[in-house]
Amino acid sequence: MKEAELLRCQIGDWYPRFRRHSIKTLIHHIPTPFLRYLLQDDGPFLLPASAFGLDPLPRHPNSRDPFSDDTTLSDPNDGDHESSDSDLDSDASPPSKAPCFPELESVVQESITALGGAVFPKLNWSTPKDVVSMGAGGTLLCTSFAEVALLLKLSDCIAHDLCHALDSYSDRTPAASSPSEF
Repeated sequence: MKEAELLRCQIGDWYPRFRRHSIKTLIHHIPTPFLRYLLQDDGPFLLPASAFGLDPLPRHPNSRDPFSDDTTLSDPNDGDHESSDSDLDSDASPPSKAPCFPELESVVQESITALGGAVFPKLNWSTPKDVVSMGAGGTLLCTSFAEVALLLKLSDCIAHDLCHALDSYSDRTPAASSPSEF
């Protein structure tokens, strides 16, 4: 298959012609920062900040935060000694800031609402089918931007679409772009 043939297989190319024979679909351009987030593999895995509202670690209202600055630990060898968690790991790096994509999240949430409250995420060619077990209820149906981001971030199929979809074609042009729509 030639590169031009593969590019014609992208959903953004064929969907307008076959709209009435397919499921209702809304196509969005993926901004570069979100593409970088999907491909980032050099630190802790963080969902977008909006996934958890204001508190990135939801807790029971009466529970004590084990990571707060006032946490103390008892030393089993010294019943009177208390140390804070900052004493335990002085070389600890500051917590990573959760990524934030407010414009994309807003557009995706509007699309989820417009499509009846649940969507099936897909990039130009692939779905995150390799991580179906990570989806709510063991499906690819997503009801929030956080669920869409989780499935796309964890999927090797999506990573292949973004990085290697055009690699095996002999007529590939150096300026060919990566898939940037879903």
